[in-house]
Amino acid sequence: MRLWVILVAALAAFPACADTQFRIRPMRRNDVPRGKGQCDIRLQVDNTAEISVRGDMLFAHTLEGRDPRDDGSECNAPLPDRDIHGFRFEAKESRGEMRLVSEPTRMNRHTLLVYIRDSTPGEGRYHFRLTWDLEGGGYSEAPPPAPAYRRTEVRFRGPGEGVARIGERDMPLLEARVDVDPSGDATVVFQTAGRETLTLMGVVERTEADGLRAVMSGQVGPIHVRGGMFLTVDERGVVRKISMDGGEVRVRWEGR
Repeated sequence: MRLWVILVAALAAFPACADTQFRIRPMRRNDVPRGKGQCDIRLQVDNTAEISVRGDMLFAHTLEGRDPRDDGSECNAPLPDRDIHGFRFEAKESRGEMRLVSEPTRMNRHTLLVYIRDSTPGEGRYHFRLTWDLEGGGYSEAPPPAPAYRRTEVRFRGPGEGVARIGERDMPLLEARVDVDPSGDATVVFQTAGRETLTLMGVVERTEADGLRAVMSGQVGPIHVRGGMFLTVDERGVVRKISMDGGEVRVRWEGR
């Protein structure tokens, strides 16, 4: 069976590639408890989409089907662009799968990400609620800066051994090619024992003493992938190890 991977933009850069975006309207109700921030996101979704909220903006990336439509989303305050206290996600209404992928944190530029999959024909209504403590959090009109990391360029190609576990299936990995440009865009390509090619794309979140940490997301056949990848890189730019955990997909590779 031929296996292919299509990776969408990384979490921190998600709004730039969104298919639909709109500013969430101010909430007119006054029943939210004092000191609480609240966003009620209501959408009509056809098939599969990724929804992100940052500040008072909503961005929708369509994976399958038609673009999602707003169905009365509202916030009493923008999602803070600093550390959030008392954050809570509630699924209020859904016709199919709706799950929180990542809470807003400093590492993802305070962007919330939700995955929705609706297998029933036509549009389905989805409603999720975000709440947080207003005290200790704030919001500025200027967009928050990207996560800080040392810009590093990596150009590597070499033999190795590893395994990509896709659900219950193990896929042996051989040669790996890693390309990271100065802006942090990353591509990792594995040659497999079955002469297939497994390609992953994403963006570097940050550098650490022994390597690079990147964010990846996409689709492996019917399996939705989202997770972090760590590349162990020495001072000469040689990639020693690669590991990734993305739900039902797990990658482990070590160079020879």
